[in-house]
Amino acid sequence: MFTERMHNLWLRVKALIKRRQLDRDLAEELEFHLAMREQKLIAEGMPPRAARYAAHRGFGNVVSLKEKSRGLWSFPSLETLFQDVGFGIRMLVKDRGFTALAVISLGLGIGANAVIFSVVDPILLRSLPYREPGRLVAIETTPPGHPEQTEGAMVPDYVAWKERSHCFEQLGASIFFPWDFGARENGMPAERIYGEAFTPSMFQTLGVCPILGRSFTEEEGAVDTNARVMLISYRLWQRRFGADPSIVGKTVQAGDGTSTIIGVMPLSFRSFDDGADFWVPEAFDHFQLQGTPPYVEVVGRLKPGVSVAQARAEIETIASQLARDFPSRNKGRGIRIEPIRQWMFGWMQEPLMLLLAAVAFVLLIAIANVAGLLLARGASRQTEIAVRSALGASRLRIVRQFLTESVLLSLVGGALGVALAWDGLGFILAISPSWYPMLSDISLDGRALVFTAVLSVVAGFAFGGIPALRMSKSGPSEVLKGSARGSATGQAGHRLQSALASAQIAVALVLLVGAGLMINSFLRLTGAKLGFEPRGLITFDYSLPYDQYIKPAGIYHNIPLTAISPLPARIFDRVRQRILAVPGVEAAAGNVRLPQWGGDNLRFTLDDRPAPVTEAERNALSAMFCPVTPGFFSTVKAQLLRGRDFTEHDTDSAPWVTIINQTMAQRFWPNQNPIGKHVTLDLAPEERPREVIGVVRDIKAYIWRNKPLPAMYSPHVQRPLRYPGPPWSVSRLHMSFLVRSSGDPKSMIGALRRAVSEIDPNQPLELKTMEQKLGEDFQASHYYAVLLGIFASVATALALVGIYGVMAYSVAQRTREIGIRMALGAEGGDVLKMVLRHSLLLIGIGLVAGLGGSFALTRLIASQLWGITATDPATLVGVSLLLVLVALTATLIPARRATKVDPLVALRSE
Repeated sequence: MFTERMHNLWLRVKALIKRRQLDRDLAEELEFHLAMREQKLIAEGMPPRAARYAAHRGFGNVVSLKEKSRGLWSFPSLETLFQDVGFGIRMLVKDRGFTALAVISLGLGIGANAVIFSVVDPILLRSLPYREPGRLVAIETTPPGHPEQTEGAMVPDYVAWKERSHCFEQLGASIFFPWDFGARENGMPAERIYGEAFTPSMFQTLGVCPILGRSFTEEEGAVDTNARVMLISYRLWQRRFGADPSIVGKTVQAGDGTSTIIGVMPLSFRSFDDGADFWVPEAFDHFQLQGTPPYVEVVGRLKPGVSVAQARAEIETIASQLARDFPSRNKGRGIRIEPIRQWMFGWMQEPLMLLLAAVAFVLLIAIANVAGLLLARGASRQTEIAVRSALGASRLRIVRQFLTESVLLSLVGGALGVALAWDGLGFILAISPSWYPMLSDISLDGRALVFTAVLSVVAGFAFGGIPALRMSKSGPSEVLKGSARGSATGQAGHRLQSALASAQIAVALVLLVGAGLMINSFLRLTGAKLGFEPRGLITFDYSLPYDQYIKPAGIYHNIPLTAISPLPARIFDRVRQRILAVPGVEAAAGNVRLPQWGGDNLRFTLDDRPAPVTEAERNALSAMFCPVTPGFFSTVKAQLLRGRDFTEHDTDSAPWVTIINQTMAQRFWPNQNPIGKHVTLDLAPEERPREVIGVVRDIKAYIWRNKPLPAMYSPHVQRPLRYPGPPWSVSRLHMSFLVRSSGDPKSMIGALRRAVSEIDPNQPLELKTMEQKLGEDFQASHYYAVLLGIFASVATALALVGIYGVMAYSVAQRTREIGIRMALGAEGGDVLKMVLRHSLLLIGIGLVAGLGGSFALTRLIASQLWGITATDPATLVGVSLLLVLVALTATLIPARRATKVDPLVALRSE
């Protein structure tokens, strides 16, 4: 009876094959399966004729359930695997439209992940170029009352740690600073190059050696030693010295004299600042051993078996002893110890994780997109599945075939992703800020390719798994009776496809909200009122070598005093006068820093109120101090609200004066006229009271701050000739000049360069417009806004494809229903409403889920925003409306198609 039933089923299958004209590939595969089963039965001892009969008619009686269960989890043979791959390739080639759409979706998602992995890998994942970097830690201090802030270490603290600590094999110290390389070697132009002063123990701490020459000796780092030797980076050796193999022993013009190059560091070596291109020995003087500001960066190598917690406890004990012995210098200062990678790149971790999350969302949308396409495509393959099942294929065998096709599809998408990543990475590097760490190490290397391959395989299983399981449920009886269209399985598959589309909309909304917040923040930042007019301004820096003009002069407040010559101020005035003589120059002035970079925050006292007593009171009386030349406010076009401007008569011998900003006037003299008040800086012993002669409108300093800070401007010549700070401090030997031209500022750059070079041909000059400088300041915000905008746009496009696919499939599935409705008198508008109602339901579910996810996840980017909150209502509403509009547009084509269904054609197709 069973054999006869199976025979009848086979006849129905043959009739179905003939009626539906099942393609030749499927027929060949079915014949192959029958032949394989026939050979298996013959091998088990069955006569050939009986085996052929059983294979074609009664195979269900022959194969026992035990044999099926034993082969259920067996690994497919190589021959079967090749067969699956071959059939999968033929099916993908046959359905070119589906394959192209799926490959593009996957290529975009996988390519985006490959690009960001290439960016993240050298910074957060790859091993650092030091010996056993896991044992390296950085030691920082925190200022009294501000444990959330970190600073370097004072020189006496570093010396005490080095002498008393037992948890470290080595401790090293470094200081970052620029040097001017002169124009006398190799005919190269003068150039400002950044480097570091290393104690000789630092290279031992890091465990690195030069590839040419030698490292520093302990004698070159002895107290009060001025060893004129240096190590250079591999890239500087190639760029400036043409990879000269005899570079060791040669002298170069650097700073205020000459230095001998004693070695070249390896290409792989990266210092703590990626811009460092040279290293000189740091030899503290006897004044620095008595006290300094906390400017020294300290790195230590832990002994084997010593944990960070043990080292922290030991350093905190030493810090407590120093606080008891030197309370005026060390009381209240805290200690922070962290692994070297966290110290170097911790500030990059949050934005990089943000980019990783963004591309992960893009890939999730792509996976959901392809999964939805597979579910829709599965409806057309139900006959194939039924035939396979009828011929004895197990559910696992069917799932394996579909997973093979999914992985093949994903690998092709991964290959496209690599091609897209190649160009995408070039774009990323082109827009990356120059200060971006490890920029030269970012590439689509072998690690990135392996990551892409693994991701492709995982994605294949991710988007192919559920559709494969869902499609393998279709039984042969349902299909062969022609009832699959209205079956529960079909309805469940459609609900799953709808859920995937809603999920795509939700994830796309989260990305769009994040991108919208970043773009909104960037626009607010660039559109903020600066308090001065940047258009038409040219700027350049002018620095003087410190060894020629300064020398140690004692101690003040436990900080070394440095005596400075009056010549630098006169040189800066001479440069300004020469600039004013250039044709086309309307005005010129100088500021120790560019206006948008603020100034040193200094404490002061007021003549009309008692001196502060507590630390909180002293901190409250503080403001930015900005030394400027005459004509500064007129050059930058900052509005003077009251009082007068500086003149050439405000010299060092005249009464000292200051102009304050409106924030300082309102904070310290509310409802009063501050003109005539006196302010005395707590800077140096020779400080004099400064009379307030004017109030200027706020100039925006520190562009990332929302609220303006109190600021006071003074003539740069009215400063003490002794000041506290390290000898290499540039505050007295540096001036940022601003030049306003009457015409195109870029056309003035050549003339200005020649004029300034007449004063000092060895002075490196980098002239830029102020708008270029501001663009560099906004680079970070612009960088992340652009990337998030691109990823959000890709995610939105993929989500639209997903919802279009759902609606198109829904219309196709409901063709018979729509035909009946229209035959019974339904109008096109009624059908349109029905389709749009379904679309709005999916969009609404996606929006609700997306808004919930946005509230939870966008708080992670709160620290990257300026001028808005992470839950900015305007951004949330605007992005939501945009997504609804675009999603409805994607449903328009299927909806219009539904209104044009011919009832007779729809019913005849059934």
